[in-house]
Amino acid sequence: DVEEAAEYLAAALKLDPSNSQIIERLFQFRLAEGAMSEAEDLAEKVIGFNSQHRMARVTLGLKELSANRFREARGHFAEAAYTPVGELTAALLSAWSYAGEGSLNPALKELDRRNANEKYSNFRLFDEAHIAATILALATVAPAPFFPHIFFLAGFQRVTAGGSGIPGV
Repeated sequence: DVEEAAEYLAAALKLDPSNSQIIERLFQFRLAEGAMSEAEDLAEKVIGFNSQHRMARVTLGLKELSANRFREARGHFAEAAYTPVGELTAALLSAWSYAGEGSLNPALKELDRRNANEKYSNFRLFDEAHIAATILALATVAPAPFFPHIFFLAGFQRVTAGGSGIPGV
């Protein structure tokens, strides 16, 4: 059980608060549980001893994105882009951060970075259309915080410790 394992690791961390293996594993468990506030705090610690930890960077980038700090979010996403999967993820998340600013052209430029792999061309077209529609929707309605609005459009709720955030799950 993820929750029990996380509690075990949390107790172990109290006994050895600088143990990087415990910190990293507890981060992953808290992230899997959807305990985002604690996962974000642990991600900061993980970055302290592994500045290229992809999931920690993505977690911190999403934290910045949810606070409408788009430039800071892109910085974390860029740090996560040192593998093909990381590049794909970083380009998509960075494009959405530009969408949060209402900047279509830079968002599309980020999506174009995925053109190196033709497998993603259909996804690129879908993402371009979705981002353009979102920017248009944000421009034509009363201003709302970007991150919750995107989750609403996608049919999700913000993930909490008690659920997956995925409707019906």
